[in-house]
Amino acid sequence: MDLNESTRFYDLGSGYGRMIIALSEKYGTKSTGVEIDRLKVWWTKRAIRRKKLENKVNVIQANFLNLNISDADAIFIFLSSEGKIMQKLFAKIRAECHQGTKIVSFEHQFKDWRPIQNEGKLFLYRVGYP
Repeated sequence: MDLNESTRFYDLGSGYGRMIIALSEKYGTKSTGVEIDRLKVWWTKRAIRRKKLENKVNVIQANFLNLNISDADAIFIFLSSEGKIMQKLFAKIRAECHQGTKIVSFEHQFKDWRPIQNEGKLFLYRVGYP
């Protein structure tokens, strides 16, 4: 996925922040986790401070559908296919993200968007491509 220090990475539904911390440690990405659960946000902030990654990693307590993600270069999602969340997220990504933004979804595909690559349960999409 070509990640580096200039990559602006988002994990939507970031849980305990494992992904944002790991990518920032390994590739130097500027990572933001978006998590609605207050306890998970607290835990993630604690882990970020413990690893001294405050200048590279951030976590926001919010509903990601209400957050502007237009500066994202790459997005990771591990969400439920239940309900309409993937459809709402699809519309949000198409409306806000710039051409070429990469989206990796674990387990769940976007109904109306064909992945450019598929490896097992990982689906890679790119804004501006089918």
